[in-house]
Amino acid sequence: MKEAMVTSLSRSDSQDPNKRYCYGVRRNPEGEKRTPFNDNKTRLLRATLYSEFSSDQSISFCYSTDVNDQKSDAEIIANFSNR
Repeated sequence: MKEAMVTSLSRSDSQDPNKRYCYGVRRNPEGEKRTPFNDNKTRLLRATLYSEFSSDQSISFCYSTDVNDQKSDAEIIANFSNR
């Protein structure tokens, strides 16, 4: 069920549905917000990471098709904090 939802969300967002491995977060350009699809995908796949950034809609979550790119919540938060 979760896999089907993620695939549907990825296709709706014009993203490769195989991008399931979160490796970072980024601040969007001024005035832009994360898409509802990126928001919902992250709620499903990375709930604890999502809770760290949920209130700041100017931050989007970055995904890869390569499992080796995936980072832990701590790594993603540290990398974002160091920018």
